[in-house]
Amino acid sequence: MKKIELLAPAGNMESLKAAVRGGADAIYLGGRSFGARAFAGNFNNEEIQEAIDYCHLRNVKVYITVNTLIADEELSDFIEYVEFLYKIGGDALIVQDIGAITLIKKYFPEMEIHASTQMTNNTSDDIIFLKNLGVKRVVMSREIPYTQIKAIQEKTQIEMEAFVHGALCISYSGKCLFSAMNGGRSANRGMCAQPCRMKYEYIGLEEPTGEYLLSPKDLNTILEIDKIIESNIHSLKIEGRMKRPEYVFLVTNHYRKAIDSYIKKESLDKKDMYKDLYKVFNRDFTSGYILGDNGTEIINSNYQKPIGTKLGEVISYNKKTKKLKLKLLDDLHKGDGLSTGEFVGRVLKNNEVLTKGFKGDVIELDSLKKYIPGEIIYKTSDFLFMEDLNSRISLEKKVPIDVKVEIRLNEKPKIVIRDYNERQLEKEMDLIVEKARNKPLDEFTVTTQISKTGNSPFYIEKISVILDRDINLPIKSLNSLRREAISEFENLIINSYKRISSNTINYVGNNFSNENIPKKNIAKTKIVSKPKLSVKITKNEHLDFLENINVSRIYISDRKLYDLAIENDKFKDKIWFSMPSVITEKNHKYINDLMNSLESNMMFSSNGMITKMKEKNSIGDYHLNLYNSISHNYFHDLGIRTTASLEQIYGNEFSIPENVDKTMMEIPIYIRPQLMITEYCPFKNSEGKCKKNKCEIENVNLKNEKNELFYFKNIINCRLSISSQNPKSLDIKHFRNLVKMGYESFRIELFNESRNEFLEILSYYGFDIKED
Repeated sequence: MKKIELLAPAGNMESLKAAVRGGADAIYLGGRSFGARAFAGNFNNEEIQEAIDYCHLRNVKVYITVNTLIADEELSDFIEYVEFLYKIGGDALIVQDIGAITLIKKYFPEMEIHASTQMTNNTSDDIIFLKNLGVKRVVMSREIPYTQIKAIQEKTQIEMEAFVHGALCISYSGKCLFSAMNGGRSANRGMCAQPCRMKYEYIGLEEPTGEYLLSPKDLNTILEIDKIIESNIHSLKIEGRMKRPEYVFLVTNHYRKAIDSYIKKESLDKKDMYKDLYKVFNRDFTSGYILGDNGTEIINSNYQKPIGTKLGEVISYNKKTKKLKLKLLDDLHKGDGLSTGEFVGRVLKNNEVLTKGFKGDVIELDSLKKYIPGEIIYKTSDFLFMEDLNSRISLEKKVPIDVKVEIRLNEKPKIVIRDYNERQLEKEMDLIVEKARNKPLDEFTVTTQISKTGNSPFYIEKISVILDRDINLPIKSLNSLRREAISEFENLIINSYKRISSNTINYVGNNFSNENIPKKNIAKTKIVSKPKLSVKITKNEHLDFLENINVSRIYISDRKLYDLAIENDKFKDKIWFSMPSVITEKNHKYINDLMNSLESNMMFSSNGMITKMKEKNSIGDYHLNLYNSISHNYFHDLGIRTTASLEQIYGNEFSIPENVDKTMMEIPIYIRPQLMITEYCPFKNSEGKCKKNKCEIENVNLKNEKNELFYFKNIINCRLSISSQNPKSLDIKHFRNLVKMGYESFRIELFNESRNEFLEILSYYGFDIKED
């Protein structure tokens, strides 16, 4: 069978070595720029080169994350950084930005590209689009079950990668604007504020819930990893670039054993491994969407931080003596960390001072905290377990080499080293072998000395010695031959991955934002006398609002409202159907049937729709995350209009790509963005089926600790969007500047606004209320 790659995370050099020693086939890491984990330790350029060399010497690949959205003014630095990674031998780049992909393929066509999960890779159409773009591998969305992965892989014949362990996002990756719109920190730019881990309450839902209503459990698939392997997946990915080395080592090592046992068809009891994984980091575990856990059990509403393993049940707490009495549910040792934030000091049993206690014991601990009888205390760190883990992490990984040594009379001694990739080095020593005067050199001595590989990354799997009789070679010379040969062989391996760029790239004064843009796609700047207005409507009465409005396009996502609007001759030619923001393979037939039944033009938000839209009048919506001129112009060259990034318009610093055809780009000026797109719904049961006879989610609101309200909407097949009660609106100064710059199309999206509120919005921006 094909090799199954185990891909492990590294946030720093210590974690990288832990991953390699744990058995990873490949490592993914980020530099100090352009990575989606800006708050991980990350690597500077010198450290990246060290990491790549270290891994390559041990037959481990390195993939570097450049999976953020890239602004025009960053493109020059981005390409220079990619050139650096290309030259030092990075095995692949993990990328989110379409413009970035096109630039990499232009300047470094041999560089392997993996499409980040931030590109929301859900369908065979998505994957075929990326494959045609030059992508070698796609990282599937965490929401896609292994059965769909298998079906998609059979259709597309491309390498696929899926997360099998670690933190989950409640929203589809790449479709989350919650942090950017409500926290000022963009998840698409590597600075997620993790709003999903904050406290919320449901308004309109009577069922008892916890506080962390959007906080998923951590993914753990080790018990059923065989099913994922059998889905034709190429790479099993562990999340955790912000995790400690102990976590990285243990998770990697356990999945290594599980994969190897599957390949070798050996039995393996994974239950103890599953329990071990609780000891390094967990928010409780779920088998995730990938294995069909798509109900309410995927959320841990009581905890958003690691909880560890159950240690004991509180019997009593004595305020005077500050003694906590516990019945132990697990073994305990001095130095263990507790969920209370304390560490275990002495352990008291029957007034005897001990250093440990055992499951079933009733013991006392010194504690300054106050406890309630029946409360469960968790062990968040296991002293003995971590000691053992750290001793295992310290064991360096070595790779096999074959060695041939030839020592002949009156010739120079020679050594030949060959590795697993058939790389070979021949090394001769600059001296002539002489006849022995006393004790001759024997084969055992040669074998013993040459096999001493010391701190090198190699061990000798096979050694052959060709040795003339009655000859002499000093042990010192033999050792020198071995050391020099191994050192040169290390350099041979390292240099075999290095590349020379065939391009002469001019970085001075070049921001790269006009690369590959046909002149027809760059409109001359002009002052627009009458900006064009588009309106997205959600209710029947919104059609009445538009009776006396000069509107260019009307966007509708509801089929019933669409059918009503399309019958109105006045609006018929202006109607654009807005497709769901997220489409999965199971929606494929529904979407195709829908497109075939529609008469209108379309708005879409997924990469897989691009080829379908070439023959239609269409616009890509803001969830395509087009952040630079190259990305926008890619679509414009296909005749597809685009929408400006909401993160650029409503982020901390207003910016917008300028090197585009401004007549092809639309700018939302009043909008309640879909902050999240999620498969989770509080009305689902443990099997992922609705508890209600009909959908009631739109009667429920979500409230955060600032008393801000958020709305749910069922967008397709119980897939929900979450939007804020508070709309985003563009400052009039920015609006007027955009008009002066030549942008001519602007969008207003209505939710529950009254007619008067709508008219006030139009008046604020100066749009005509009566038709010409």
